[in-house]
Amino acid sequence: NDCLRFLSENPSEIIVMLMNAATSSVEGVQEKFDDYVAQEKYRNLFYLGARIPTLQQSQSKIVLLRRFSGCSGIDLSHGWKVDETFALTTPENQIFEIEDQYKEHDTHKKMAAVESSINRAIQTPNDGVMHITYNSISQGGHTPYQYCWGGGLGKVEPMMNPGLTEFLQRKQKG
Repeated sequence: NDCLRFLSENPSEIIVMLMNAATSSVEGVQEKFDDYVAQEKYRNLFYLGARIPTLQQSQSKIVLLRRFSGCSGIDLSHGWKVDETFALTTPENQIFEIEDQYKEHDTHKKMAAVESSINRAIQTPNDGVMHITYNSISQGGHTPYQYCWGGGLGKVEPMMNPGLTEFLQRKQKG
């Protein structure tokens, strides 16, 4: 509903949503997703094609990237690596460069991985590769919130979200 509201208020925008089965069981995920998409209010909300869409095709829509077996959206269900920066090629031969080093609890190292990933995307704007960079950490001595914003016992420096904001503000283009 939040996505629907956002896109209604901002019709020139696009949401890219990566969905995966958050449990050990991936059975039935596509069927449950289909139940949502069948509802009248969500029927036209998603772009469910298997290839990366143009901006015109995806305006006012959620572009689905999926990490579960199914038939809707862009298929990222095969070849996803755990806690790595890697390339993934979809069945449609689309290439994704993914930075997902979520177990790195040293925010200096994680920030370097994030910056490197973003810089690679900026340096190769027309290569046809879709870049996904995660700015999050989910393991280590702090909660994900503390890694993002600080707080708790011990000091998180740099904090990931303010660090990313500062990095992006220093970029002149890209």
